[in-house]
Amino acid sequence: ARRRFWHVLGAQVLVGIVSTIVSYIVQGILLFAFSSGQELTFGISLVVAVIIGAPFVYVPAGIILGEVDIIEAIRRSFRLVRLRKRLAVVVTLFGVLSQFIVVFGLSIGIDIIARLVIGAGIVESFPRPLVVPIAAALVFAVGTLFFLVEAIAAAPAVHAFEALTHYTRGLQVGRDEPVPGRSLWDPWVTPGLALAAITGLLTLAGAVLSLPA
Repeated sequence: ARRRFWHVLGAQVLVGIVSTIVSYIVQGILLFAFSSGQELTFGISLVVAVIIGAPFVYVPAGIILGEVDIIEAIRRSFRLVRLRKRLAVVVTLFGVLSQFIVVFGLSIGIDIIARLVIGAGIVESFPRPLVVPIAAALVFAVGTLFFLVEAIAAAPAVHAFEALTHYTRGLQVGRDEPVPGRSLWDPWVTPGLALAAITGLLTLAGAVLSLPA
C-alpha cells in the first residue's frame, strides 16, 4: 500500500476531477430541463454516475496488482471494460452504493449527536473540555466508516481484475521486499502521516481556543 499510495491517489484525483465535471454538467442540464422533478433528476444522475465511473473502475487494481503507472492503468481499465461491459457496470454499482452507505451513516451519526446536544441543553454553552474527546471520537468513527466502505467498494474490482487478467504480482512485491520497521511506530507512521496528524492537532487546538468563553 505504501509503495503504490501516491499513484493510486493521483489516479483517484484525476478520475474524480473528470467525473465531477461531467456529472455537474449533466446535473445542471437535468435541473434546467426538469426543475420540478427532483426524484427523476436524482435517478438519472445515479445512472450518469454509473456510466461515468464504469470506464475507470479497474484503475486502482491496475496500479496495485498490475504494477503500471496511472495512464497505462486507465488504458487497461478501458480495455477490460470493453471486454466485459456488464461486469464493469456491476462493479461500478458497488462503488456508487458505497457512497450511499457513507451518506446514511454520517446523517444518522450527526442526527444522534444533535439530539443528544439539544436534549442536554448545552447548545449555547458547550463545555470546552469535551470538544477534544468528542472530536477525536467523531474522527475515529468517520475513519472507520470510510475504511469499511472503501473495502466493500474495492473488493469486487480487485476480484474482477484478477479473474480477467490472472495477474496479481503487484502483491508479491510487498512480500518479497517488505518495508522494514526501525521503531515502534515505523512503518505504521510515515513522515507525511505524522505531519498531517500534527497539523490536525494544531488546527483543532486553535479552533478550541477560538471558541467564545
